[in-house]
Amino acid sequence: MAGMILVERGLLLLSYPVTRYLEDISAHHKEDVRVHHLFTHTSGMPDRLENNAEPRRQQNARDD
Repeated sequence: MAGMILVERGLLLLSYPVTRYLEDISAHHKEDVRVHHLFTHTSGMPDRLENNAEPRRQQNARDD
């Protein structure tokens, strides 16, 4: 909630890299992580598993 108030006030932009606000993160090679990734709990990092379509289908089965 506090983060979205900052967005409303123009003090925080969701499309900016997190490193703009937290400089220490850049030391850990997270330059591509955006503020919106933190709000949506996604890493912003590419999925590196090869041929992962079937495991994803099994993990995200809607019938379960």
